[in-house]
Amino acid sequence: MRRLLSIPLVLAGVLAIAFGSVLFWIDQQIFDTATVVDHSHEILAKPAVQAELRSAIVNQIVLIVGIDRLKSQIDDMVKLELADPVFQRDFTDSIAVTQQSLVDPTVPIIRLDLSAVAVHLAAQLQAKNPVAAQLVSAQTGSLRFDLIDRTQLPREWLWAERWHNLGLFYFGLGIILAAVGIAVGPGRWGLTVTTGIGLVVLCGASVLGTKWAVAKAVASTATPTDKAAIKDLAQPFIADLTTQSVVIGVIGLLIALVGAGLGVMGIGRVPTNEWSPPPSFRQANWR
Repeated sequence: MRRLLSIPLVLAGVLAIAFGSVLFWIDQQIFDTATVVDHSHEILAKPAVQAELRSAIVNQIVLIVGIDRLKSQIDDMVKLELADPVFQRDFTDSIAVTQQSLVDPTVPIIRLDLSAVAVHLAAQLQAKNPVAAQLVSAQTGSLRFDLIDRTQLPREWLWAERWHNLGLFYFGLGIILAAVGIAVGPGRWGLTVTTGIGLVVLCGASVLGTKWAVAKAVASTATPTDKAAIKDLAQPFIADLTTQSVVIGVIGLLIALVGAGLGVMGIGRVPTNEWSPPPSFRQANWR
């Protein structure tokens, strides 16, 4: 019975630990507003993200004003606006609202509201072109960008919504299962090594899987600017996952080394007949 229980318990424990660590990362990185806001400062500093944001704002303002010859002038204004601390604060507030709407299942459309930018640009345009300034001021809502309809979110998002706050539960459950599996197993040093190596492999796989998903998203975009922007948006979140996985992987490596050391010292080795079928079983099947 011990040999039938030990290996499944250890493997289930390792899987639960890896699953729990991914859920914990999702909860802390995507469902936590403070973390997303912190990352937004780093993201906004990326040239590709600035270029994408600048292009979207300029095109929308030119569309409102209806005067193409003002495009270069508006582009210069928006460029200065992106470097303005007031804009950066407003952008951070907008990101917070967007993140809260993303994690709220009752919100049908996820939007990025940059109405404050339109107000600032209208004030700057007032001295140069009062008519254009009035048009922009009257349509500040035009800088509310619809990012995605909730029905278009990938099915993985529904999985994340349902399970994200159970990361610590599965992590703890995995530790218990692995510990019980090692405790009841006949070859404790081997099971300890298996646990450690399993943690290293699965943590590495979680990082590679996330990078693969980002690469898939990048491949589906049409322009080089979009590709660069997606990479820049994902980079701080993947960096945190990588750090978390490295920590767990190092712990797994240490566990594997401890198990190997126990094996070398003869502690926890398999007794002679522990993994072998009882004599009655062998006689019944080899007559």
